[in-house]
Amino acid sequence: MSNDVHKTDKRKVALKTQGILLILSVVIFGVKIFGWALTNSNALLSDALETIVNISAAIFGFISLKNALKPRNYDYPYGHGKIEFISATFEGILILLAGVMIVMKSSYNFIFPHPPENISTGIVLALLAALLNAISGSWAWVTGKKYNSATLKAAGLHLLSDTLSTFGIVLGLSLVMATGWSILDNITASGFGVFLIILGIRIIRESLRDIMDKADPELLKKFVNYLENVRRDDWVDVHNLRLIKYGADIHVDCHLTVPYYYTLKQGHDLQEGFTDVIRGFFG
Repeated sequence: MSNDVHKTDKRKVALKTQGILLILSVVIFGVKIFGWALTNSNALLSDALETIVNISAAIFGFISLKNALKPRNYDYPYGHGKIEFISATFEGILILLAGVMIVMKSSYNFIFPHPPENISTGIVLALLAALLNAISGSWAWVTGKKYNSATLKAAGLHLLSDTLSTFGIVLGLSLVMATGWSILDNITASGFGVFLIILGIRIIRESLRDIMDKADPELLKKFVNYLENVRRDDWVDVHNLRLIKYGADIHVDCHLTVPYYYTLKQGHDLQEGFTDVIRGFFG
């Protein structure tokens, strides 16, 4: 029971974090859309459109984390944690679509160009948005790593990449202001769109691997080394070991061979101790 309570507390922290990220995403979107309205910059519009993805993903992430809080039951004996992987997949799809839309919009503006205005003001607002993204993205990534939340880690990666791309847009606008070549605004937006397409594909691929229970050799190696270091003499053999991710939870499946002369109670006590050792590694 105490272990289930501990997992619930972790998920509540993740849920609270996701809720704050949603509020921050709305604020950042307001800053970016205000910058676009002042400058008429295609690059800033692209950045603002990408933030709509952040908001949509934050809403879906909040819903998924709220569902992940539900306890295990007869229908879902391993819990509801895998919905986090579905959330990450959804976020990747939104990022991919945003990238495609940005590339299409930029291509249109190559044919029908319109020069940006008030570029210096747009740069200041873009830098403010980048700062907010950097803070929220770092917080989401660290919290996601700490509580093993696929939703928060995907959001953190997305927000941090958004920060870098915003800096790229600032660089592009600075070149437009310095040279007067408005075409650089479209080139910057196109590069940003391609970057989002690549990022979206990456997130989709990684989340689908988790949905399909792809093995994590690095985690398995660390766990095996840990078992070797704490091994007891009466652990005759540990085999058929598998680690399966269920969102923030990890299901450990293995066979433990005990000495043949142990009584049923001794074997049961040994198994309970082995379980405590496993929890000592995963928390």
